[in-house]
Amino acid sequence: MSDRIRPTADCSRTLALRELVGEDADYAFADPELIVGEPALDSRKARAGDVFFALAGSKADGLSFARDAVARGVVAVVAEAERPPWFDPSVSYVRVGNARRAVALAAARAFPKQPETIAAVTGTSGKTSVAAFTRQVWARLGHAAASLGTLGVVTPSGAVYGSLTTPDPIELQRTLHMLAKEGVTHLCLEASSHGLDRATISTTIRAWKPISTPRCGCSANCCRAAAGRRYGWIPPRAAMWRRSPPIMS
Repeated sequence: MSDRIRPTADCSRTLALRELVGEDADYAFADPELIVGEPALDSRKARAGDVFFALAGSKADGLSFARDAVARGVVAVVAEAERPPWFDPSVSYVRVGNARRAVALAAARAFPKQPETIAAVTGTSGKTSVAAFTRQVWARLGHAAASLGTLGVVTPSGAVYGSLTTPDPIELQRTLHMLAKEGVTHLCLEASSHGLDRATISTTIRAWKPISTPRCGCSANCCRAAAGRRYGWIPPRAAMWRRSPPIMS
């Protein structure tokens, strides 16, 4: 997500490394009580005190950008691989079993606030319209409502910024936190199959309640996640939940 659509409010909490990453991690080469800043996925946007999560992608390994992140001041790196021999021993290195899940949970801990009621819409087409209609219906009913998706974040005041169907887990939680602090109580978001498959949403929200029959209107990735119960939930065509504490383990 580009800088121009990153919320400017610094709303993260002050946490120790163990509080941010969680107990299900190997701290053999890290100081778990180290006070850290925010989680980061893009080494170019990492700031002093942040924790860099090095995810293995299809074309590049996030660890190859760890040096750049450290040069920008990050105090810890989280990855699935063993600590490389070239890694700076003065920087904490945390090993986890699932880095994508770890960064999603860390984002939820760093930015814990959420609108009380959230609806997520998934499917091949129509997500943008449904999200907009839902926001408008809620607004007519007197709720402070917003929507998030292809058109960006549309706030109760009409302000619009951003343009991603499902932002990365850090930007998603940052946005939810910011909206909640601004008084938004109802949010409808577009949930892409990519976001579902990569645990962007599933690990930060506890309860899903289907509001329509789960039909195969999503892509192969979404169907694969459902068929394999990959993250312990079934992605319906649309779902709604009320705020509850994020899953912390």
